Amino acid sequence: MTDELQFGLKQNMGCSDAIFGVKSTVNYFVERGSCVYAATLDVKKAFDSVNHFKMSSTLLDAGIPLPVVNVMCNWYSKLFPAVRWNSCLSLPFSVGSGVRQGSSLSPALFNLYINIIIVLLKSCDCGCYIRDRFFGCFLYADDIIILAPSLSGLQSMLDTCTAVCKEIRMEFNNSKCYCIVFGKCAKSSIDPMRLYMDIIYWAESVKYLGVHINGGKNLPFDIHSFRRSFYAAFNRIHSHAKALKEPVQLALFESYCLPLLMFAADAVTYNKQQVHDLNVCWNTKYQTVFNFNRWESIKSFINGSGKLILQYILKVCKVKFYFHLLYAANSLLSDLF
Repeated sequence: MTDELQFGLKQNMGCSDAIFGVKSTVNYFVERGSCVYAATLDVKKAFDSVNHFKMSSTLLDAGIPLPVVNVMCNWYSKLFPAVRWNSCLSLPFSVGSGVRQGSSLSPALFNLYINIIIVLLKSCDCGCYIRDRFFGCFLYADDIIILAPSLSGLQSMLDTCTAVCKEIRMEFNNSKCYCIVFGKCAKSSIDPMRLYMDIIYWAESVKYLGVHINGGKNLPFDIHSFRRSFYAAFNRIHSHAKALKEPVQLALFESYCLPLLMFAADAVTYNKQQVHDLNVCWNTKYQTVFNFNRWESIKSFINGSGKLILQYILKVCKVKFYFHLLYAANSLLSDLF
């Protein structure tokens, strides 16, 4: 396996890891007076577009043993689905692309298949580098974000992505691709970038891995979508759980509502106002269940019940994530941390 391929595979990380990588890379450049130009790219029907012939050659190039590749080729050459319509069944037809949905092996196969994007982006030498380490592309499944310290570098990386996707027979969904700028150039008027023959417009906010990132002099994160999701789930559960005992209601809210409020909270950075707004959401749970008034402080009540207020839940979450980064097998993560 080549060093470049190993590097690319290491770069395909978890959701929080990828968000942390983007945040840390942007902050590194912005704090030193530089701008960062980014583009979020969405691959159209990514898992269904994996060409089986290209996948086999990718496995061989990655150093996978030939007997294993032969098994995979034999397995994927025998995919013959049929369409059922009421009592009618169509003739079987061969499938020449796509990985099996629900298979535990499919994400790994897709990672190997799309890894060439990171390898070639690194070779074009246009992205963000920190101490000679490439941090210009973060990839999680079919969600890609590329980072460059210059406009020409970003366009060169977009051209590289276009050429690579043409080679591996995949397409980007241009309607879901956007550009955003961080740093002192955030308010400047910039011409749109190009992907294929289409234009990618600059946006003030982009959504990457479920997190809304705002452009500006730093890297602010938006919590409005998390709050909306929390209240929607909270109201729905509360409407069906009013007759249950208070501990049961609290357990339901903690299981189904708290994860919505804490999504990627271990990797992002919130300001004091955002932490306060999230805490107000979480306090609503206790105020509603135990009939507290809105103006009453319930901090003592939460502590007395053996629970943590949201500020401490956030801190515990971050500490666990930092230990994960500190002892991560991925050298890029530990170095960036």
